[in-house]
Amino acid sequence: MKALVLFSGGLDSLLAVKLMQEAGVEVEAVHFLQPFLPPEVEAKHIERLRQLMAQTGAPLRIVRLDEDYLRMLEAPKHGYGRAFNPCLDCHIYFLRKAGE
Repeated sequence: MKALVLFSGGLDSLLAVKLMQEAGVEVEAVHFLQPFLPPEVEAKHIERLRQLMAQTGAPLRIVRLDEDYLRMLEAPKHGYGRAFNPCLDCHIYFLRKAGE
């Protein structure tokens, strides 16, 4: 069995990868690189993600978000999220991109 993990780089997604691997699932992690980070911060962030995934042995695919993502943010079809909740459109976007 295979699975894609939307990997934020946080403890929850790292734990999800490890638990699925322990259950015998072949995992590929996908991280979406936001277009808002300065280059020096982005480089450190990517290195940290690679170090985390090296602990699991699972491959990491980094997807750079671009203009279509920014357009979606400007006019989300389902409206904006509240407080710390990401909008539904972001979830849909990430799931579609992960499957590409």
